Amino acid sequence: MVRSFYHWYVKETLSNHRPLEDRKEMRRSVSERLLREIDHIVQGPDGLDGDYFLDAQDFDESWANHITVSTPELKGDRGNTIVSLKGTQMSRKLQIALVREKSGWKIDKVTGQ
Repeated sequence: MVRSFYHWYVKETLSNHRPLEDRKEMRRSVSERLLREIDHIVQGPDGLDGDYFLDAQDFDESWANHITVSTPELKGDRGNTIVSLKGTQMSRKLQIALVREKSGWKIDKVTGQ
């Protein structure tokens, strides 16, 4: 799920689309709690500084072809994994917190490392 989400998300971002606005697609992979939190941040006085899911203000076009996801560590209804975005200009490593909701595992928090 995480790998599919990041492939979709990075390609949408590179195509100058706004993946956060595609709520149907976002709800497939992102927890309702996190979507509410992002909405709260966006509407706040400082707004969203950079891209939440990439933990970056800029991105590298080669990320679309260089996404790796570690084997998730799951415990009960929580888990975590690492997403690596390798690029020619810059790379990102992201800690992904997961939560199990009724419809399956979802991304619940993204933290840059």
